[in-house]
Amino acid sequence: MKKIVACFFLLACCAPAECVAQERPKLFDAVEREFRENEPRWKIERLDVKREAVPKLSVVFRSRAGQAAVEVEVWDSVANARDVFTGRAAAEANTAGTRVKKNLPGFGDEGHAWVNPRSTAWPSVSIRKGPVYISVFAPDLATARRFARRVLELIPKSEPGDSEHGTR
Repeated sequence: MKKIVACFFLLACCAPAECVAQERPKLFDAVEREFRENEPRWKIERLDVKREAVPKLSVVFRSRAGQAAVEVEVWDSVANARDVFTGRAAAEANTAGTRVKKNLPGFGDEGHAWVNPRSTAWPSVSIRKGPVYISVFAPDLATARRFARRVLELIPKSEPGDSEHGTR
């Protein structure tokens, strides 16, 4: 019995950081507050926070214009966030059908939207700023860009080499 308790104690104390539930990043609270205070026509229908190896905030909104979604992930490094951004962009390009990639200069370190060729309705926007990955889906490109900009403005500026961006 003592061996079992000792093993459990060692496991609990020495578990890698990835295995331990992480705290909710401060950025998530700021995002929720930003939308509640500044987007009164968009009601939060569902808000979900996952505290796994990669903390993730998912918010679903509803208004008369339809439904929208914002997802924010805080990666442990800029390199990992960059790899995820690149991989998801490649996956989108392979499955987009007739959708067209439109670059979004000035939106984070990397940003683009996938839009229909003759319309800006129902775009999906992907942005990376430092270790933060943002995904937005909205009824139109203007709303998607506005929602993305709201999240981007909440990510603190960092010094070169700072992989945290003050997000945790």
